[in-house]
Amino acid sequence: MGKFDDALRKAKAGKNRSADNPGSSKVVKIPREEVDSLRLDTEEANALEHQKRTAFNGRIDPKLACLGEPTSAAAECFKTLRSKIMVGKSQKLYRAIMVTGAQPLDGKSLVAANLAVSIAQGINHYVLLVDCDLRRPTLHKTFGLQPERGLR
Repeated sequence: MGKFDDALRKAKAGKNRSADNPGSSKVVKIPREEVDSLRLDTEEANALEHQKRTAFNGRIDPKLACLGEPTSAAAECFKTLRSKIMVGKSQKLYRAIMVTGAQPLDGKSLVAANLAVSIAQGINHYVLLVDCDLRRPTLHKTFGLQPERGLR
């Protein structure tokens, strides 16, 4: 606890100093050559812009019921699953959830994607969905994204 208390004291002291002297800010002069070297040239900028535009192909899988049809029976099943996981009998907040199955084509990606969307639709809930299927990754297709390098 000592390090934590020290850090809090230092943060408060720094905040008080800046509040006492609001006009004080450090100005650093950077040579123009350094600024120009940090800028992207036009080819790099165009490539980056093209990558941003093509990352989403606009085709979300219709099996993503929680996103496409949020009032459907399937979406309600995933909301029930979300509620049972998030507000279980143990009253423990889970920080990580793994969806797994014994065989290929069990529906692991479908359940993981719909559960992630269902959790993300909750108030003040954020989700990071990671496709760890190294042989047949499919979550990028489900959300209409282009495949990128992942767990390597």
